[in-house]
Amino acid sequence: LRRYQPTMTAIMQRLNEKELQEAQAKADKWTNHAPDAAVQAKTAKKRGEKMVKNFAKEMFTQAGMRVFILGSWKDEKGSLLTSG
Repeated sequence: LRRYQPTMTAIMQRLNEKELQEAQAKADKWTNHAPDAAVQAKTAKKRGEKMVKNFAKEMFTQAGMRVFILGSWKDEKGSLLTSG
């Protein structure tokens, strides 16, 4: 992880103008469009609880805030699930 930024900088510097534009377009698409419902359901099932716990821990560590979260999502079959 320590070498991530220098490595990314080196890669980006080697791209030509067309490749930079393509990379920017892809980054914009990923930023502005959510994954489809099946991918969201899989991610929620696999990582949701850990992501929420990490967020709550980080908010307490960085800001002294207690965070209470009620999560709700649809699984692969479209059934509504909740956690909190």
